[in-house]
Amino acid sequence: MQKRKQVLFISFFLILIFPLLNGSLHIIKSGRLQGYYTDAADVDFSWDKWFNATFSKNKSDYINDHFGFREDFVRFSGQIDFTLFTKVNYGSAVIAKDHSLYYDNYIDDYIGKDFMGNDSILHIMRKVKAIQDTLSHLGKSLIVVYVPSKAFYNSESMPEINKCYLGGKSNYSQFLKLGDSLHINQVDLNSWFISLRGKTQDSVFTKQGIHWTCYGAFLGADSVARYIEKLKNISLPHPIFTKIEHTTKAIGTDNDMATILNLALPVANEIFSYPLAVYDTDKIKQKLNIIFLGDSFVWTTIENGFMLNVYKEWQFWFYFKEVYYNKNNPHARDAKMENYDWKKALANSDCLVLMYTTASLKDLGNGFIDNAYEYYYPQK
Repeated sequence: MQKRKQVLFISFFLILIFPLLNGSLHIIKSGRLQGYYTDAADVDFSWDKWFNATFSKNKSDYINDHFGFREDFVRFSGQIDFTLFTKVNYGSAVIAKDHSLYYDNYIDDYIGKDFMGNDSILHIMRKVKAIQDTLSHLGKSLIVVYVPSKAFYNSESMPEINKCYLGGKSNYSQFLKLGDSLHINQVDLNSWFISLRGKTQDSVFTKQGIHWTCYGAFLGADSVARYIEKLKNISLPHPIFTKIEHTTKAIGTDNDMATILNLALPVANEIFSYPLAVYDTDKIKQKLNIIFLGDSFVWTTIENGFMLNVYKEWQFWFYFKEVYYNKNNPHARDAKMENYDWKKALANSDCLVLMYTTASLKDLGNGFIDNAYEYYYPQK
């Protein structure tokens, strides 16, 4: 019995001391946590820091962020909360009834909680209309694309606690309505995706992701290309799916929400769809220089190869902060918008597409609309 107590004590002591040893010696390396976070930096001792109490606080923060197996403890703790209490330790994440994951701003957008008001939306859309008219006079086109929202698409799974807000107007409905009355070129992918519910074998949204899937991005981007064809009377290539690979392993943004939760186990068991496409490039009748200005949903249309195969020259103005170019252009260089001559780029383009999901409409253009309006309509 005495030996058993000794073994138990030693084992318990090693369990307590091993994380501290591993934090210093890095015997076993844990997988990095995902998402945005900042580890506290180490601090050097000084008497000034000691007496003003900053040394103890900063040192404590550093030890807390760097002890051994911290990442594994975070995953284990998060998994317990998720499994037993349906709770997530990520501030803006929300779990729906079917365990689908959302950001809270998508739900606020769906229920109209963040509604800007008709006057604000009308003020924005009048400027968009003026910019569209000017570009049209210059032989160019402007298009507003309403990228689908997972909250609208999976509205039945919405948490009951949030449905009490429903009944008011939403930014999406009013942007669409006022844009239509002002004759703005619009593509409403959100309504179209809602109409596809239950009609597609492959998912356009996943439970574990917030963005549209690779398959859904193909459908949406191709619809935008077809609208551009009719608007500008040109022909563009279109993807033809030779095969759709089905797998339980997520690629890209298909599990981006689940990833940042840093859980030990998968949030859900899903089948993901990844199309393999070919393009009829002989159909191109004229070179199209196109600019996409939008949010993170545009990235999927780049990563799945659609942009590269459909448009000869394209740029992506990410939140009007960063510029990304067609990588087929050997002279292309990514740049910050603050150092970029966007007016010259716009003058050399054929088409400008404002491509935003409904939750991002309150920041439509991210400052571009005001800047472009002031440029084309300077105040006297």
